Amino acid sequence: MIKILTDSTCDLSEDIREKYNIEMYPLSIFFDGDDTEYFDKVTISNDDFFNRLEKCDVLPKTSQISVLVFKEIFEDLMSDGSEIIGIFMSSSLSGTYNNSELAKDMFSKEVQEKIHLVDSKNVTLPLGLLVLEAAKARNKGKNVKEILEEIEYLKENIVLLALIQDLKYLQKGGRLSATNAKIGSTLNLQPIVTLEEGEVILKKLIRGEKKALKYIRDNALKIGIDYSRPVYVSSVHNDELADKLYDVLYEDLIKDKVNELYTKTTIGSVVGTHTGPNCTGIIFVKKQNK
Repeated sequence: MIKILTDSTCDLSEDIREKYNIEMYPLSIFFDGDDTEYFDKVTISNDDFFNRLEKCDVLPKTSQISVLVFKEIFEDLMSDGSEIIGIFMSSSLSGTYNNSELAKDMFSKEVQEKIHLVDSKNVTLPLGLLVLEAAKARNKGKNVKEILEEIEYLKENIVLLALIQDLKYLQKGGRLSATNAKIGSTLNLQPIVTLEEGEVILKKLIRGEKKALKYIRDNALKIGIDYSRPVYVSSVHNDELADKLYDVLYEDLIKDKVNELYTKTTIGSVVGTHTGPNCTGIIFVKKQNK
């Protein structure tokens, strides 16, 4: 048996994880002035997290999964003789993947051969899409080698195009100076971001919401979507904004095209800490030109 393991930054819903038999372990979240350790999506929901975030002067901190916890997870998952494929958030953003490798090294060489670890170079729903497709491949009977080859292909071809509206969280997280945040807010500049080599990259600053949403549509059209794979239209605690993006995308990119569409998916607390609650985007696999 092959078990698919990931961390909570994949932002896959509980229904999807159960349907496709995906194992998930949460990262920890700590709020300033509160000693309680909250486990992402387990002891704190996305809604509860963002309700608290909006009142925070200091951004919450997240803690990666420890080496010893990973060792326990591996032991538990392999207790029935299973192999593990672990797919984790980008090592550029967290030490979670590196800790999984250190935990693997604590086992004998014979056991290590049953643990296959992947630095996804992604986070949030791009990671989720990668994990979901790996689980589907496993469920279709593909072996470990074939699943890992599928993962490597997808790592290079998953696309995120996202709009961040509230600049104060980028400022609080040190990703934007106070001066630039003030100028951006005054001019209604809205950052479009993407993921490259596991890093969140500013692609462009667009003035105004309508133009920003159309920019996402035009770029998705230019890149091309592989409609044999899932497509996500997601948001951070703001379904209304996601609905606006969906409406802009519908005629050209969604109508009579998408076989598997997820529209009410929410980017969770670990990534949402840095984007704030007003963010939306599309996640898809790039079409290959033959």
